[in-house]
Amino acid sequence: MGRYLASVVNDDLSLTLYRNKNTRGIIEKFYAELCGSRYISGIILKYADMYEVPPSLAFAVCNMESRFNVNAENINQDLSIDRGLFQLNSKSFPYLNEDDFFSVQTNVLFGIRHLKYCLKRGQNKIVGLSIYNAGENRVTTNGAPLITLNYVSRVIDYRDTVERKLKALVRDKLSS
Repeated sequence: MGRYLASVVNDDLSLTLYRNKNTRGIIEKFYAELCGSRYISGIILKYADMYEVPPSLAFAVCNMESRFNVNAENINQDLSIDRGLFQLNSKSFPYLNEDDFFSVQTNVLFGIRHLKYCLKRGQNKIVGLSIYNAGENRVTTNGAPLITLNYVSRVIDYRDTVERKLKALVRDKLSS
């Protein structure tokens, strides 16, 4: 297993280890401890894998949006409501009913799928995260507002911290 772990340095470490049956448990445990729920982390990992979104980024967005609180809710000035783990907006997701917003399975599915869309549309993580936070029209028309740039910075910082901790865990596993 040591040589295998050492060979994934240039790939997304989390996805590579998650996709390997011999190391999947390491990733599942790491992210369950990170968010405080094996159930929530399992669903985030499932959809991050399906949509090829780096788990460290998906968990960073979820942390920034809701602190992994399934029942998080935020009423906006335009009278839309952000709900659930990925704070899906009622205007952006009008086809979801209220229960869908608070369903872990549904919220994570639509949250990660939307994150993937934003990253692809933005063509890089900074613009993609800005679109996720402020909306595509706002970012492409007027640029990202300062509050959004601060959001992006905090997401990237958290992601970097998660990746450092994971690499340290992998190093520990390699040396044992």
